[in-house]
Amino acid sequence: MTPPATSVRDRLPTLRVTEAGQRTAPAAEPAVVPAWLAAVGGGTAASAVGWLLPAALVLVGWLADMAGPSTLPLRAATQFWFAGHGGNAHLGTSTWTLVPLGLTVLQLLVLTQVAGFAARQAPAAVRATRGVLTRCVVLLVLGYLLPLAVVATLVGTPDQLVRVLAGGAVLAAAGGWWGAVRAVGLPWALPDWLRRLPRAVGAGVAVMWLASAAVLVVSVVQHFEQVQALSGGAAPQPVSAVVLVLAQLAYLPNLVLWAMSYLLGAGFTVATDSVVSPMVTELGLLPGIPVLGALPPEGIGTWTSCLWLLAGVAAGAVTAVVLLRGLRPLRFDAACLVGGLAAALTGLVLTVAGAASRGSLGSGRLTGLGPRLTELAVMSVTVLGIAGLVTGFVYGLLVRRRPVGPGADGPDEAQEEDTRVLRRLDDAEATQVLRRRR
Repeated sequence: MTPPATSVRDRLPTLRVTEAGQRTAPAAEPAVVPAWLAAVGGGTAASAVGWLLPAALVLVGWLADMAGPSTLPLRAATQFWFAGHGGNAHLGTSTWTLVPLGLTVLQLLVLTQVAGFAARQAPAAVRATRGVLTRCVVLLVLGYLLPLAVVATLVGTPDQLVRVLAGGAVLAAAGGWWGAVRAVGLPWALPDWLRRLPRAVGAGVAVMWLASAAVLVVSVVQHFEQVQALSGGAAPQPVSAVVLVLAQLAYLPNLVLWAMSYLLGAGFTVATDSVVSPMVTELGLLPGIPVLGALPPEGIGTWTSCLWLLAGVAAGAVTAVVLLRGLRPLRFDAACLVGGLAAALTGLVLTVAGAASRGSLGSGRLTGLGPRLTELAVMSVTVLGIAGLVTGFVYGLLVRRRPVGPGADGPDEAQEEDTRVLRRLDDAEATQVLRRRR
């Protein structure tokens, strides 16, 4: 039997002409469950996972020494679950307002995956539309808030109920929208500068995050004996030591953000009337938390500690370069302004993140822990903004001197005209045009 004849048209490669910078929608997948059920059920499951994580940690710690009644670990896990949504934690007679951002980040990651799955359950023809994505996110938020509302009403205070619902709604909406959009594509076209701006700000934040994590690791390594001694005193048994380490990891994002405030020169506080900054460190009496053993000694900072301030300059420069590289060439004055504004916006984002990492671990000296917000707002916007201005100015001068024409890196008028023509053709016609030009 001879195979069916194929025409020359069938053997030609398929060419899709799309606008530069636009994402193509993923291939359609068959629905497993109804979209509404996936959104509501997934949101409820994600909320339950947020409770199970601290419950498992607290339960293991309780089993190590069996101190207190059997209901103690469940009550403590519920309070930490509330704290992860900004609802504070009432532990005995003390109230912890310090949000365990590690738990919050894990919740956010779970929500993005659940939202992506729920969005893919919608009919393929309409799943990448604003109405479908909005409905998916709303149902996800309602499903996520249901367990929080029930538990907070039964065992929490009215203040905790309001805080938990507000924090949970923001968290679920952010994670749900991000996960749904990544799963099915953007439901509308965005201007090029608006697509590039979050990427540029994210690059600057990533630079500061990596530098902050580095200074935290270096400090722990330098004072490892002191940290180890405090860990042995707080948790002498191996199981308790593991639980203590995991509990501190729940606050790891908080510690990184405190280190970020240190790098920007604003510093942070770990107790009343204390300050830790590259220029000066004043501690006083501190709680026996092992990670606090990594703090620098009291006194005037050295010149080597001030070198960490260059991290803010690097973050502002990276923000400006990432944004300007994705835009059409600008004059040096416009590039200077755009780079400075983008870097200043990165500084504001860092300030907001630093504010979210503040809180208390009880009363007395353990209040007001975290970055010094006024100093952080001034230093982050100033340092990153000036670095972005200078970088934009230099970048604008370099791009202005770059040759543009046939064979150069930049597009010439003929190439732009070809692009406009190809966008008006369908796939078959565009394929024929490209073959003739080759």
